[in-house]
Amino acid sequence: MTDADDPGGTLTLEQGRLLQQLSRSVDPAQARWISGYFAGLGAGLARDCVDFPSEDSASQRSLTILYGTETGNAAELARALAATARTRGLHPTLSDMSDYKHRHLADEADLLIVVSTYGEGDPPQPAIGFFEYLEGRKAPRLEGKRFAVLA
Repeated sequence: MTDADDPGGTLTLEQGRLLQQLSRSVDPAQARWISGYFAGLGAGLARDCVDFPSEDSASQRSLTILYGTETGNAAELARALAATARTRGLHPTLSDMSDYKHRHLADEADLLIVVSTYGEGDPPQPAIGFFEYLEGRKAPRLEGKRFAVLA
């Protein structure tokens, strides 16, 4: 490795080799994520700000992906996310919100909701029952749950 390959001479030869090896194995999206991760480290964020699961823990995690859609776009996106989750060692369960049993919500550890909207952010017709349940008194608290909403 020359000085041109390592501006400022801040990497050891071994670190440079590891970085080159990593750069050959990632796709552009992964490279952008890595860039952001290292930018965060450079800005002083804690080194343990990202929890990388072991292969054993990832293979034991389940992920429930619920979708609500009128035209099928949210369902298509949910299927693509489930496929990506499988490549990461997760075991996704995919369900239309209109078919999902509300009583199972309290048991979900990892939940991803993919829903289309219309008007002023209203849910699609097939998802209205699920959203009414969430806004009602019987809905469980989601404290301690890992969840995300993509609308």
